[in-house]
Amino acid sequence: MSWITAGIWAVQGIAKGIGAIGSRYDVADATTGLGQIRDEQQGFAGQKHQLSTDVSAFSKTSTIEGAQMSYDQLVGSTNLGYQEQMSGLEGQMGDLTMQGTSAYGDIQRQTRSRGTGGMATQSNITTIAQEQKDRMLNRFMSDTSKIQKSMEYTGKRKDLTIGQGKEQLDFTTGTATQEHALNLRQADLTQDVTLAGIEEQYQSGLTGLAGIPGAGTRSDFGSFMEGFFS
Repeated sequence: MSWITAGIWAVQGIAKGIGAIGSRYDVADATTGLGQIRDEQQGFAGQKHQLSTDVSAFSKTSTIEGAQMSYDQLVGSTNLGYQEQMSGLEGQMGDLTMQGTSAYGDIQRQTRSRGTGGMATQSNITTIAQEQKDRMLNRFMSDTSKIQKSMEYTGKRKDLTIGQGKEQLDFTTGTATQEHALNLRQADLTQDVTLAGIEEQYQSGLTGLAGIPGAGTRSDFGSFMEGFFS
């Protein structure tokens, strides 16, 4: 049984109690009692509304803060992984360049050391050296291209991961904000309905008391009220 229903029964009980024992009870005191019940119920409704609002706000804040923390951790770990991978790839590029430079120098030195003999011999040596240089250059370009593609892929994967994380953060933030707004509207509606019910039961009680002719003592009614609500 809800506390509003209980309040209605209490109001009805007061009216019936007064009606049953006639003019022994002061109608004015009964009216005061109804007002006190209404005030207490309204206060409780206000506290309940504030509690609902506070809980919803706390839930929203906690959800957004948690999502932000997860996103920050994602960005940090992704950037760290990206830097480590790029450092490794840059190291490979440096090693490849050093190896290519050394190999090119070796070919040059070998060509010069063999540069004796007739024109045909020298021409043959030059041709062989050029072929070696071409193969070396092609291999260098191929290996360099692979490393560059790996760098591009690493960068794109980092951006994609962070971008997806940002989208999730925005979605979570937006959802939490909308849910909080809905909760506030629901809390307001619930309070409006509750207050309307309290006022309705109060007016109903006044209507019941209005038909009771009464005179009596305040102490008698006070005893009745105390006994009724004990």
